[in-house]
Amino acid sequence: MSAAAITHGAKTEAGRLRDIWQRLRRRWPSLRINRSPRQVRILETLQLGEKRQLLVVSVDGRKLLIGAAANFMATLAELERNAEEAQGE
Repeated sequence: MSAAAITHGAKTEAGRLRDIWQRLRRRWPSLRINRSPRQVRILETLQLGEKRQLLVVSVDGRKLLIGAAANFMATLAELERNAEEAQGE
């Protein structure tokens, strides 16, 4: 079996699963998947050019400034929380 046939088969299978899920959701609108709360959230992004951006990311209550390029990511700084955020906890 060729790699293209395997890839096509996987895409077809994923499409079938998505169709089944959509039919179930239409039949039972209250059907939900319980997911745990996300611990990592992207709060803000800023494009700096082609394939380069800055991200402010929240991880376990900490805010990090992340620099990202095509094949590289780095933590640039840990940002201080402002007074409003500190009072909210």
